[in-house]
Amino acid sequence: MVPHFDDGTGQFMDQVFTALELAESRTTPKGVTIQVYRTAGRPDYGTAEVD
Repeated sequence: MVPHFDDGTGQFMDQVFTALELAESRTTPKGVTIQVYRTAGRPDYGTAEVD
């Protein structure tokens, strides 16, 4: 997946992370899925345990 932001700021280049929220999702007649995300503030990181 390659994120694309309309303003061309290169969101991931400056190491400032932003949470994303799914705004729209659709499937074309040929089966291609298109998802549109919007920024949702600071990310919320969870925890994980290794067994």
